[in-house]
Amino acid sequence: NSPFADPPDVSLLWCERSIVLDNVTGNIVIQSTREDDNTPAGWLDENLQLLQDFSVDSNDPTFDPLLNSIFREAKIQFPEEDKYKRQIESCKKELEAGESYELCLSCETSITLPVPEQESDRVAFPWKLFKRLMKYNPSAFSAFADLGDTKIASSSPECFLNWDRESTLEMKPMKGTVRKSPDMTFEKACEILGSTKEMAENLMIADLIRHDLYGICGSGGVHVEKLLEVADYGRVYSMITHVKGKIRPNQPGFAIRDISQLKTSNMAVHGLTTLQRCLPPGSMTGAPKERSCMHLRTIEDRKRGIYSGAMGFLDLGGGGSFSVVIRSAFTCASGQDTENNQQTWRIGAGGAITMLSTADGEWEEMLTKLRVVCNIFTPLDSSEKSA
Repeated sequence: NSPFADPPDVSLLWCERSIVLDNVTGNIVIQSTREDDNTPAGWLDENLQLLQDFSVDSNDPTFDPLLNSIFREAKIQFPEEDKYKRQIESCKKELEAGESYELCLSCETSITLPVPEQESDRVAFPWKLFKRLMKYNPSAFSAFADLGDTKIASSSPECFLNWDRESTLEMKPMKGTVRKSPDMTFEKACEILGSTKEMAENLMIADLIRHDLYGICGSGGVHVEKLLEVADYGRVYSMITHVKGKIRPNQPGFAIRDISQLKTSNMAVHGLTTLQRCLPPGSMTGAPKERSCMHLRTIEDRKRGIYSGAMGFLDLGGGGSFSVVIRSAFTCASGQDTENNQQTWRIGAGGAITMLSTADGEWEEMLTKLRVVCNIFTPLDSSEKSA
C-alpha cells in the first residue's frame, strides 16, 4: 500500500579501498586490497599525500545555502494524530487478546523536496543532509550510504548486532526514551525510565534478544552484561540492555544444531548466520517476534522500507557491526519523482505499545523521536545554529 518506490531487501557493497578514521585516537588508516595500489605513487601514496595536504573544512554544516534553498520548498506530510491513536488502541486489543506482549508500532513522515538543478548539487545534497544531521544529533552508530537510487542518512544510537573476530556476539536493544529539555535532568530521566511501564518494555525485548542468541550460542553461552542502563544519547535519554553470547562451535544452539557448516571457528560465518536469524530487530517488532510482525503488518498497513532494518559492515578479518535503522531519513527514487523533478525523504518513528501505554503518551514519544531527524529539514539563516 506504499506510494513510494520499494528499496531492495538487501544492498551489499564490496569495498576494495577505504580510509578509516578512529574517532577515539584520531588515527587515520588508508587501506586497499589491490596489490597495485601499494606501489610508489600508487593509490595509497596518492591519498596519503592528499590527506597531508588536507585542510579541515571549518564551514558549519547547519548553515548551507544549498540546503536552505531546497528546504524552503519542503512539503512535509506528518502522521495523523487520530489515526495513530486508533492504531495504538488496535495494538492494545491484540495485547488484551493475548496475541502479543508488546507491539512496536510506528508511523511515517514524508518530506517532498525539489531536486537541485546542478548535477554537482544533486550529488552533494544527500551528503550535506547527513552532515547537518550529524551536527544536530551526533550518535555512535551514525552512517551514510549512497546506493544509487537509495540514499540513507542515519543518526542511529542503537546497536543491533556486533561480533568480534574471536567468539563474541553482542546485542544492545534500546527501549524507553525521554526527550531532553532544560528541566529534564539525567536523574529525573532515570526516575521516569525506572517506571514499571518503561522497564517492562525493555525487559520483554531483552528476553526476546536472549532467546535469539540462545538459538545460536546455547543456553550456557548467553549472559546479560548490563540491564536497564539509562544513558545520554544527545537529544534524548534512553534505556538499553547489553546482551552477549559466546560462540562454541562444538556446542551450537537449537536453531543451528543441524547446520554442519557452522562447526567452524570462522566468526564471519557465525556472525552472518546470527544476522540472518535475528532479523528484524526485536526492539522494532515486539514479542513474540513473528506473531507481533503479523499484527503490525495489518495495523500499520504500510511498508516500513529501510526504517527499522539494519545497516553496517563486515570486515575481512571476520568481524562485523550493524545498527538498527532508527533516527534516520532515507529516499528511494521512483519514476514519478524523477519525472516531477522531486525527491521524497522518509522518516519512521514510533514506540512500544504495552497494556500500560496511553494514546497521548505514545503520541508524544513518537513525536520526540521524529523531531530528532525532522528538524534538520528546516531552513536556517546564517545567525542560527542547530539547538
